[in-house]
Amino acid sequence: MENLRQALVPRMAQEPGVQVSRLDTYDGSRDVIKLQTWLFAARETVFVPLRDAVGITATGDTAVRAAVEAKAVRVAATYLRGSALVWWIALSRAGDAPAVWDSFVRELEDQFTPPNAARAARDDLAALVQKHSVARYIDEFQMCILRIPRITEDEKLDRFVRGLKKPPRVEVLKSGATTVADAMRIALSVDSAYADAPRGAYARDDGPVPMELGAVGFSTARGSGTDNARKVKCWRCGKAGHRKADCRAKEVDEPASGKAGASTRA
Repeated sequence: MENLRQALVPRMAQEPGVQVSRLDTYDGSRDVIKLQTWLFAARETVFVPLRDAVGITATGDTAVRAAVEAKAVRVAATYLRGSALVWWIALSRAGDAPAVWDSFVRELEDQFTPPNAARAARDDLAALVQKHSVARYIDEFQMCILRIPRITEDEKLDRFVRGLKKPPRVEVLKSGATTVADAMRIALSVDSAYADAPRGAYARDDGPVPMELGAVGFSTARGSGTDNARKVKCWRCGKAGHRKADCRAKEVDEPASGKAGASTRA
């Protein structure tokens, strides 16, 4: 039986379901987004097909799983280029090359993730707020999250909701969403509804509530109401409804004054 298990692994690479031609190479660029996207693609196109070809699970045969993981690491390593390949060759010659998939991932992350990248990403995430559509905010949020590999689901949900504008944020909180995916779905639905509303709906909603003191002061300062306009009294003609600067009586008086001044000088 052991010989059969050992014979399974070399044949897996020849099976149609485990080809990895779609996997791009990784050249060791110290860019968190490039590294994380490559690691995800490597897992989906190398490790997962090899694992599924043998039919093992997390609780399956330990020896077979170890053989599958070792082969997945070796195959993925053939897609390393540049400084990443130099690093892998050095590890291999020293006998320190990992044979477990998760260890392979951690080693790459530790080697090629820029210093303090996670802290910088968390700072960006803390400052991230929705300024445009929900869809655009989600894209920006996902880019930040990708730079923080070990962020928890609870923190993701909390940060996502905090950054939303008031209308979608209120609806997400009312819904009691427990996952980021649900929160995103609800926020997108609200954003779609607001797309058919008058322009500036978000801006009006972010302002003070009508019964607050700030709202009263805001409308009074502008003086745009018709009642305020009726109370204004002109100092020139004494009539209500306009100011001295806008008084039409001035247009009548000034030409007459000009003619009188001209005749006096003559």
